[in-house]
Amino acid sequence: LIKGVAYLHKSCIAHRDIKPENLVVDREFCLKIIDFDVAMRVKDENDVVEGQCGTKGWMAPEIEEKSMYSPIKADRWSTGRVL
Repeated sequence: LIKGVAYLHKSCIAHRDIKPENLVVDREFCLKIIDFDVAMRVKDENDVVEGQCGTKGWMAPEIEEKSMYSPIKADRWSTGRVL
């Protein structure tokens, strides 16, 4: 999971809805991240956005507070929550 999220971020993509339901294991037992409906392109971890997206219980506190947040850092928080 950590490698997959790091790959997305290195590719300038923030998933914005990391949760167990968006993780599947293929026949070779390789974890796949799915459901990129709310994903977005970002420049780096300092990019900030406004607005709520994701799933309650899995989103970073700053998103639930409806304040400006870094989608990359929020993805990291959600990843930690899943683990």
